[in-house]
Amino acid sequence: MVRWLLHRLVQGVPALLARAGLVDRQKATEATDLAAPVMVTGGLRILLRLADFLMVGVALGDAAIAGLELGFQYYFVGFGLSLAVSSGTISVVSRLQGSDQSARANLAASSRCG
Repeated sequence: MVRWLLHRLVQGVPALLARAGLVDRQKATEATDLAAPVMVTGGLRILLRLADFLMVGVALGDAAIAGLELGFQYYFVGFGLSLAVSSGTISVVSRLQGSDQSARANLAASSRCG
């Protein structure tokens, strides 16, 4: 039941955007299918952070929540950098693959830093 509801919700977004004349429905459906796992992961990450705050707040109080938030700031520096590198790599590989340059796309995907 929940899976069906989520599927309907995800499929409804491209339909609404197409109905508003903002995008082509086929392209929006394909893009949403690719983006759905990232959207679900982001939602779960938010729920996890909320659970962290609730547990720490109930058990230890306001000062502990402030400490948790301070720790998250350092976590998100590394998270942001890794997201930037992975997004850039995906972008480069996608463009190269789309322009039929598979050898260069493989090189970009397999290159190591340092």
